[in-house]
Amino acid sequence: MLVTGVTGAQAQEFTLSEERHETRETPYSPYVDEHFPQNVYFGDTHLHTSWSADAGMAGATLGPDAAFRVARGEEVESQSGQRFKLIRPLDFVVVADHAENLGIADYLNRGDPILLETEVGRRWYEYFQDGSRRSL
Repeated sequence: MLVTGVTGAQAQEFTLSEERHETRETPYSPYVDEHFPQNVYFGDTHLHTSWSADAGMAGATLGPDAAFRVARGEEVESQSGQRFKLIRPLDFVVVADHAENLGIADYLNRGDPILLETEVGRRWYEYFQDGSRRSL
């Protein structure tokens, strides 16, 4: 077995003298001398609405249209029936609803006629309405 190590006596300190350091006339990045954010944006990068099964089945009733209205600073009625408005509008919002079963919770909540035309849809609707949500 070979074991090697570097002790303090063997370590070298390296510094680059100003004469050996090349400087470009214009920096590669225009932000080299700026040490603080120039533009700060506030938003939500992962918002689920009633269209996602995880949010919709947990009680969310507001869809993407309401999410965008809220983000713009408009007042909406929340799922609890209360008025809701942000103090300051968001600069951006990403509605990140899941593609799998997109809208199923909203369909179940509304009792969508297309969903109720199927046996599975009726069974899921009954489970959804009685609160058990078993075997969905």
